Amino acid sequence: MNCPTCNQPMDTSLDDSIVRNHKTGQEYDKQWYVCKSDDIWVTVESPRNKAEEKEALLQA
Repeated sequence: MNCPTCNQPMDTSLDDSIVRNHKTGQEYDKQWYVCKSDDIWVTVESPRNKAEEKEALLQA
């Protein structure tokens, strides 16, 4: 993802996590993107795929 201000590639934060919508039970992958030169932070939450969940459980 590129920074909306300087159009340079943004770094991915190491604190990727999984969040859950408590009303629906749907899980989301949460990713942080950081542009250190412009001090811009972007958070993206995308729905987790059930196949990814099964694969993650099998690898654990």
